[in-house]
Amino acid sequence: MQSAQTLGTQDFYDVFLAGDRLISQMHRLLHAAAKSLELSEIECRVLWICHRDQAVGADQGGIAKELGRSTSWLCEVLDSLRCRNLIESERRPTDRRRQYWRLTGHGATQIVPVIKQLESALLSSQAEQEAAVQFRIAAEELSSALSRPRTALRKTAREMAA
Repeated sequence: MQSAQTLGTQDFYDVFLAGDRLISQMHRLLHAAAKSLELSEIECRVLWICHRDQAVGADQGGIAKELGRSTSWLCEVLDSLRCRNLIESERRPTDRRRQYWRLTGHGATQIVPVIKQLESALLSSQAEQEAAVQFRIAAEELSSALSRPRTALRKTAREMAA
């Protein structure tokens, strides 16, 4: 595969397919893990975000944005997780309007083994690791291209087609 600077149309397609396979595998694994914990896939993803941001707390607005949902929609999910003692909220003295979410001890014992299992399964082979790296490179290049002014984007599209 070419470098990120000279990726062609076929390269983007190959990387897209590799990324799609990786994402599909991730969804299958996450679905199975969620089912074993009697959680929804979204609830597992919220717990994963809270685990990742455990040191500072996961901002409710940030969680909603990351999941592509509204904060009002997310309230029901967070309340459900809080009622099951999986997460807890904190309000900072500097801004009492914002809520930050962290895993409880019980939540950590539930989700951390699942996260380790998912990470292990996803990175089990060298090919999957390489696909993940190539997907990230292509995604960054595509994101960079899409953030350029429209005239620059047309030029980039012509370069890729060449």
